Amino acid sequence: MKKKIAIITLVIAIIIPLFIIINPTIKNNNYYHNLSKKISKETGIKDILYVNNDNNYYIVKTNEKVIVFDLNFEEVYSITTNEIVSSSLELTYRQNNLYYKEKIRQDKKLTYNFYDAKTNELVYKASVGGTHE
Repeated sequence: MKKKIAIITLVIAIIIPLFIIINPTIKNNNYYHNLSKKISKETGIKDILYVNNDNNYYIVKTNEKVIVFDLNFEEVYSITTNEIVSSSLELTYRQNNLYYKEKIRQDKKLTYNFYDAKTNELVYKASVGGTHE
């Protein structure tokens, strides 16, 4: 009987941490998959490589173009992928321009650095919380 309880406890101790780690990853992947399906359905774009919903805009990257749509799926900005610099940062659309957004956390301060997508040069910073410099 004690051996059976020990085995059940061990199985539960392994399954719960795995569920805690795997479940958010699955939900995040489902979010981007569903967002891609929604954009594909509304716009007819099939070859979506990257999708992001930021600042009331959908940013969609295909093999040939980066297209920004508003919430009504109307195109507001478009640029060819040859014109932008490759980066691992997420794309965002602000001030009628395309930027790469970097998020830096320091203690109680959060700083966003915005880099021009064409040149990868720092354009501006935005700080939230903490003491401002």
